[in-house]
Amino acid sequence: MSIASRVKTAFDFIRLNDYENALIYISIVVDATSKKNSPSGTSQSERNKNFIDTNQNFIYRFSTGGAVSIGENGNYIYPSGSLGKTLYKLVRCGLLHDGILPSYFVMLDGSGIGNIIMADLDAEKPIGFGVSKELLVALLLVVVTSPINKREWIPGGLLLSAYGNDIDINNIWGCREFLDEYRF
Repeated sequence: MSIASRVKTAFDFIRLNDYENALIYISIVVDATSKKNSPSGTSQSERNKNFIDTNQNFIYRFSTGGAVSIGENGNYIYPSGSLGKTLYKLVRCGLLHDGILPSYFVMLDGSGIGNIIMADLDAEKPIGFGVSKELLVALLLVVVTSPINKREWIPGGLLLSAYGNDIDINNIWGCREFLDEYRF
């Protein structure tokens, strides 16, 4: 199965509000893309974390509808450190190693990303980690626009509508400029 077909499957699961299955496919395409982008000898976990952290400015902007943007070296602190480390630990390792997302990982109804207070967790750790479906879409878009994936193609195409913009996924494969030029 190609990266393109897995990306399409992930978008299909997002459309069906089946975020857990979407995250499984997203984890796979992030793994595959980060492996192609990294020098040999780099560990799989470091490749994934670096790929997400390198693209975190777009991920934040897209996940929040343009409300949050960070500088080149900026970092928000999450339960596990950087965004890449947090997503790797909570999502990829949770789903692919344990077969389940942690109880404190929450899909948000609106746009957003970050720590949230959860009343149903024990008093010692009342902080959960919340993400919106826009974060899932952002992760897929950084995979699609990675130059290493420029030869990928979804047969029949895929049109995504986000924040009032229509995006033809087949027109942005390998086009990194899309991330900087995207307007909300």
